Amino acid sequence: MTYKRGTNPRSLANLRPSWLPGESGNAGGHRSPLITPAMRRYAAWTATELVELAADESRASKLPMADVIAITMLLKAARDLAGGDRAREFVTERLDGPLSRAEVDVAVGVQVIVREVHGSGTRELG
Repeated sequence: MTYKRGTNPRSLANLRPSWLPGESGNAGGHRSPLITPAMRRYAAWTATELVELAADESRASKLPMADVIAITMLLKAARDLAGGDRAREFVTERLDGPLSRAEVDVAVGVQVIVREVHGSGTRELG
């Protein structure tokens, strides 16, 4: 079998979508978050209730994996003193969203220069 460079029929077949023309490549629609809703649901529970659920293997084994991950992260954030800072930050961002950040540079005893930025140009004020 001979073919020109870049026209191997097997390589071209791999590039074709698996759906037919006119069909959506994402027939199920937009994928929604899995962990965050579960985490919000369990965040309303007391720590004792979460520990009891995690310790009860018969109940915990029937939970969806998203619930298991949510419970694990909540318990790690609450209990782990050494490595829990990152877990607490993760849980907080999941539940409340990311924090807004502002940067301020202050230099004492130095002239203050204020710059106004417009599109592609910058001008100094004062």
